[in-house]
Amino acid sequence: MVIGFVLLIMGLIMMVTPGPGLLFIFFGLSILALEIEWARELNKQGLQGLERIVAKLKSFFWPQSPKKIISNQSAGYSIVPAVMFQAPSV
Repeated sequence: MVIGFVLLIMGLIMMVTPGPGLLFIFFGLSILALEIEWARELNKQGLQGLERIVAKLKSFFWPQSPKKIISNQSAGYSIVPAVMFQAPSV
């Protein structure tokens, strides 16, 4: 439990100084969540927020479903060799 508090305090300090503050806060809360209820709830809310952010980033960078992207790429890959290795015209 002491390690969790130390990591949490170090993370808070690193928020205003150079260092991976958010990472230390997450690790500290994860360790504290093993024994303390409020840390468990805070950790759960943080993970849910992170999942929402990741979902928004995925929808922004990959607006199509992965199956459509793969099918479009495979169609392109079958055309490229046919264009590259055409018989020379005489």
